[in-house]
Amino acid sequence: MPLPHLTRNQVRRLHLLHRLFDHSAGHKEKLGTLRRKSLPSADELTLSLRAPDGHDLGTKTLRESWEFIQPLNHLQQVEAGVYQITPLKRPVMTAMFGRERKSFTRLGRSKAWHLTTTATPVFVAHVLSKAYEFLLRGARIEMHLKQKVNDNDHTVDWALCNAMHLRPESLLAAMPNGTIMLTEPCQNPVKKMADLVWAIEYPPALASDRTPKRVHALAQNLGTDAMRVKDKGLGDGFD
Repeated sequence: MPLPHLTRNQVRRLHLLHRLFDHSAGHKEKLGTLRRKSLPSADELTLSLRAPDGHDLGTKTLRESWEFIQPLNHLQQVEAGVYQITPLKRPVMTAMFGRERKSFTRLGRSKAWHLTTTATPVFVAHVLSKAYEFLLRGARIEMHLKQKVNDNDHTVDWALCNAMHLRPESLLAAMPNGTIMLTEPCQNPVKKMADLVWAIEYPPALASDRTPKRVHALAQNLGTDAMRVKDKGLGDGFD
């Protein structure tokens, strides 16, 4: 279903997080065009699970496997039907008043990550490590899972059953404790190719007004000029 009253270029610039946090009547209407995606039951999918040291944990349902995943660890597909819990690279947080001083107005912005259904293990691990870092900074994360153009063998529906490490719940399990889904996975209605999209955030990194706590701290350090920037909404905008 196409979005109403939008040109092609406007549609390309319209992201899920824009719709969620712009409360104008028009954006609420656009959010309503997103179709919730029904995912295959995690209780009916099984896999062979290995611990980080390679120890065989036996056959588990996908839901059971999530209980073994701790933050900064993720499911990595070893071969078809076989997955290993693998550590992620620990994010390096820059000094509060170093590089961030120069990019104050971007501190609270969201970040979008795109994974294809055939993404390599190295790239998946990179995306998860960076997403973990951005969540700790207070940014909201928009995730996309899509098939490659002209690759009709590895669709999103195929990945939800056969690339279980790419399912939204599997990716969420690798994030900091307390990370939540802002939206259930939805079918993006403006893409020709199948595109699953959802959003997550880490509430402990947010102040009461849902602005990242790091933005508040930096604003206080920089003084009234920075506070005026924040008051204009530039500190919690979106790309």
